[in-house]
Amino acid sequence: MRADLLLAPEAILYLRWMRRPDALPAALIGLLTLACATAPPAEEPERSPPARSLVQISEIATIGPYLDARLSGPRFSLRFFFPRSENCLALIRSGAEVRYLRIGTLGSVVDEEKRRCEPIGVAALGEWRDHLPRQRSPHRTPRVQVEFRTIFEGEDQVLVRGRFPLALEIRWAAAMDTVAMFPADPACDQARQLGKATMEYHAKGPEPFLLVGEEGSCPILGFANPLETD
Repeated sequence: MRADLLLAPEAILYLRWMRRPDALPAALIGLLTLACATAPPAEEPERSPPARSLVQISEIATIGPYLDARLSGPRFSLRFFFPRSENCLALIRSGAEVRYLRIGTLGSVVDEEKRRCEPIGVAALGEWRDHLPRQRSPHRTPRVQVEFRTIFEGEDQVLVRGRFPLALEIRWAAAMDTVAMFPADPACDQARQLGKATMEYHAKGPEPFLLVGEEGSCPILGFANPLETD
């Protein structure tokens, strides 16, 4: 039996990516990240959503092809990205109460009519990081070079698509091909125009991920799965 069949899909992606000569430093960091991200948690944190709970929807925004909304329920309040599909547009409404099911990576939203809407990304990354079991010492700050291209520019947010290996620190499995959201801020302009930057991960503090450049630090506000239009 081939050895790679025994590995998790994310590990296979890293092994393939490591064959690129320009990817070695990031891949080494990524393998260490993957080892931490896939370790079983000792216990479930208090802010982890219940397996099934009634939640209220608020803070809805349209960002390119995505809906950005907050789900608030017992023990948790988290923000997700949703596709602008027929079901999601019907379910994700301000003030609506829906059932949140904690299945898979991001869960699922269901209403009384059994319509279902699947989250495809996470925003408010500090909240998402803090609801997970602690993985890395807050005294270590891993860094890696990332490359990306802009796919949407709005008045307040910018969406880019590329490789963000350190996203595995918060168990974001699509790190090797993902959409990231930046603020439309001067500190982010240099990185966006160059299409590359140094990415940092912080285990503590309000912003888990920063792009560091000569013009300052640009926070990454969210990650989402790419859509076919991206």
